[in-house]
Amino acid sequence: MRKGPVVSFKVRQAKPLAPILKGLSNISKFLFGRIDFSSQTSSAILNSREEAFLRGNDAIQVEHILFSLLKLGKGNIVNVLENLNCDINALQQQIEWQMDKSHKKEKHSNLPFSTHANNAIKSASSIANDFKSKEIEPEHLLLGIVKTASGELTSIFRRFNLTYDNLYSELKKIQSN
Repeated sequence: MRKGPVVSFKVRQAKPLAPILKGLSNISKFLFGRIDFSSQTSSAILNSREEAFLRGNDAIQVEHILFSLLKLGKGNIVNVLENLNCDINALQQQIEWQMDKSHKKEKHSNLPFSTHANNAIKSASSIANDFKSKEIEPEHLLLGIVKTASGELTSIFRRFNLTYDNLYSELKKIQSN
């Protein structure tokens, strides 16, 4: 009996990602009732899946998404965090430490979003609407994560004085300039 072709996922250049990113946007419309993710947000979500997979986690957690957003290292997220005197490298290390202590299992190639990650993305969709944006940008996702944070992640945000209100206000200032 002949089997179908084996598909592997290797990222070598941006062009092969285009169909995957388009598929991700279609998934976002279906799952979260929102228009598209921006290309940076799509990249961060794809990278969060890779982070979860490499760490042997059984789902894509909010920490994986946040870590991937911070790894982007550019844009409004960096501007907002720097304006709030947040040590981005230290924040990244705290998030990485939190991810590493997560429960590990065998590596799965098909990872679902955790309930918290789903809630953060849904919240980001609502926030993008508040900002009258046609796409969910990384900063909307950051706000969604902070708004829906719980447990140890809330403690990490407190240590860095990151609240929904001060992030939202700073983002409004940046976008008005």
